[in-house]
Amino acid sequence: MDTPEKNESAGGHCKIEALRDSLEQQEKQIQQMTQITEQLNLGYYLDEALERLYTTFKDLLDFQRIDLALLEDKETVILRWGKSDLDDKRLFEGHTSKLTDSGLLNAETPNKPLIISDLKFYCEKHPESEIYKFLSDEGVLSVLSCPLVCAESILGFLFFSSIHAQAFHEPHTRQFGHIARELTNVVEKTHMAELGERRHQQLNTVINDFKNPLAIIKGYTDMMVQGASGELSDQQISMLITVQKNCNRMQKIINDLSNVSMGESGRVDMLRRETNIINFLQNCHQTNFFQAREKSIILNLIIKEVLPTCTIDAARMSQVMDALVSNAIKYSRSNTTVEIIAELLFNKLMIFVKDQGVGIPDTEIPFVFDRSSRLKGDQNAAKDKALRLCDVRQIVEAHKGSIGIESEYGKGTTVSITIPMTKKAGL
Repeated sequence: MDTPEKNESAGGHCKIEALRDSLEQQEKQIQQMTQITEQLNLGYYLDEALERLYTTFKDLLDFQRIDLALLEDKETVILRWGKSDLDDKRLFEGHTSKLTDSGLLNAETPNKPLIISDLKFYCEKHPESEIYKFLSDEGVLSVLSCPLVCAESILGFLFFSSIHAQAFHEPHTRQFGHIARELTNVVEKTHMAELGERRHQQLNTVINDFKNPLAIIKGYTDMMVQGASGELSDQQISMLITVQKNCNRMQKIINDLSNVSMGESGRVDMLRRETNIINFLQNCHQTNFFQAREKSIILNLIIKEVLPTCTIDAARMSQVMDALVSNAIKYSRSNTTVEIIAELLFNKLMIFVKDQGVGIPDTEIPFVFDRSSRLKGDQNAAKDKALRLCDVRQIVEAHKGSIGIESEYGKGTTVSITIPMTKKAGL
């Protein structure tokens, strides 16, 4: 029979074991917390940082769901990211709610974490809280909400949900409050990057909308000045020359905006859409037709077969084609031909820009895609004018494509672009 002394000894041993397990658990949490902090400081993207946060602590803490809600216009909360192990999911990304109705804000100390130990009771007292109502319907019983604070302003909330009551306690507010502070930097950087991407996309749309009509206006104006529409008075010619000068000025502004949009960082923001490739190439031909005509160069568009639609950033690829065709014309002598050729090869779109120009010396071909590269032609070919093939390559590679160049000095150059297709021909 066990004596009281033995029972007391066994009980003490169990307490020591429990204390040891608790300390080991705390040490593991501290190590994981340190690891997450280091990862956030390395500059992870927001979604990646949140995924790592979820995975790292899933086996250490009692939660079944993590969500990130961002504050817009200081009044509206938008659910930006969420991950859950719960089967009956009711709250989804994109959900919007007024900040005052969200329940995420600690009314007494807004910049401090908030613990709700009995979510069902909370929702009965605060029926206006849509976010917590959805979570309660999923079976969540307790929530820890941590504000993301930057310069005393709240950017959003990181909140953890558990299907167990009283799952979170004061030590959790310190731990996850620290993580929330680190995550705030990632949120701020991501927000600025998203704003920059939208700005680039808007700028590219404006550039593309202006470029083609301007090229047509300039082309017909040049033809009229050259007498294609009949004899003009001196006053009419003077007026058209004024139009020409302003078209040239606008083209320079558009080119400068294109370079600004590309950015010095080398980042290429893409906005891909299904594009009719035949129409796309016809627009490219039309845009550069008058430039070729000015130099008495024939610009031919050769489409060898039926081409399918393709998912590309049409504005960016227009920049690519305009750069290649414009340079082919610029570096060609008068009374020669420039060809734009398109065909399908092994489910890939092949586009060639072929000229009969001055060509590129063999010693310079390996360096034509360098940012500092300047290709040299003859005295009539805008000597030392940069091709910016480095930018062209960036855009093509952003489409998971490739670009190549073949040239024979004194005879001409062919630039080839390969873009993987996502549609079958004829569809």
